[in-house]
Amino acid sequence: MKGCEKRIIVMYKGFSEKHDDSIPIEKIESIKLIQDVLNFLTRKEIIIPKMYFLYDHIKKYNPDIIFIKITKGLRFFLPTYLSIIIGRLFRIKIIILEQERKGTSLYRRVILKLYSRSLIMLKVNAIIVPTLDTYNIFSEFKDIKTYYIPFAYKNGFEVSTVKKNMIDLLTIGKFTKRKNQILLLKAFSKIHNKYDVHLTIVGQEKDPHILRDLKDFIENHSLKEKITIKTNVPYDRMGEIYSGSDIFILPSYAEPAAYSIVESMYYGIPVICSDDCGTRCYVIQGENGFVFKNNNEKDLIKKIEMTIRNIEIMRENTTRMYKMNHQEKIYYKRLKELRIL
Repeated sequence: MKGCEKRIIVMYKGFSEKHDDSIPIEKIESIKLIQDVLNFLTRKEIIIPKMYFLYDHIKKYNPDIIFIKITKGLRFFLPTYLSIIIGRLFRIKIIILEQERKGTSLYRRVILKLYSRSLIMLKVNAIIVPTLDTYNIFSEFKDIKTYYIPFAYKNGFEVSTVKKNMIDLLTIGKFTKRKNQILLLKAFSKIHNKYDVHLTIVGQEKDPHILRDLKDFIENHSLKEKITIKTNVPYDRMGEIYSGSDIFILPSYAEPAAYSIVESMYYGIPVICSDDCGTRCYVIQGENGFVFKNNNEKDLIKKIEMTIRNIEIMRENTTRMYKMNHQEKIYYKRLKELRIL
């Protein structure tokens, strides 16, 4: 009914996300003996949730809706499905937040089909997806409603008013092979003498070998004065890093749905990402950024140079597009229009 209050709880992975009224799946404590046996047999870290924890939490909050952000991998299989099953026992609406990438292998296609069929059998009410790639996957299954709603960040916007000659480039991502920071370093080494530019690399120390390779590249190419690496930066300090940047570059591949693109747009920063990034659909070529050919150094250099030459108008476009599509209030408005709340 119009004007009714809705009670919502969220089940999520619980590492990088921070939510006041949600349950990190890691907090669903495991039955240790069974978990240890399965971990030994599968060589995986599997969570065997205590049913009463889930049951009591859902009973206590008595929500109208449970949002479950799907986390892939064997370790989260049981918590995810048990959350759905218990929600259905209480006759609570279940909405899945999904950002699956379409696989090319037969194995991936079969698994995806089985997964989708399982959601239908469990009578999941809807799937909300943040990318067009994911929408195209799940919209094929007519027995479950799938809705595309782009990621949102804060209401309003912020734009740096500091006047400077140097162009500050920014990239953010864990130090892993997939994040492909080395490609950006190679591209940067080709343009740093042509333009007055500086590069900041922010990331979580995930793979020390990758971080070491990046530092070696910087030293071997005499780029210490031009590149800054910042590790394990607290999230509440990221705003000052974004606000001091001019262009955001995401060189990673196999990227399901990068949220940093939306955060950058909030600060009026044009975005460059690869065509193997799900949230590339938020980037309109030549308007608020560019999409470059995956793992193509030459094309990345071209897109960086084009962005530098058109930086002022692209900043204006980025802020305009953020206000239209990615504010928190826009996301909520779209949710209400779907009539699934």
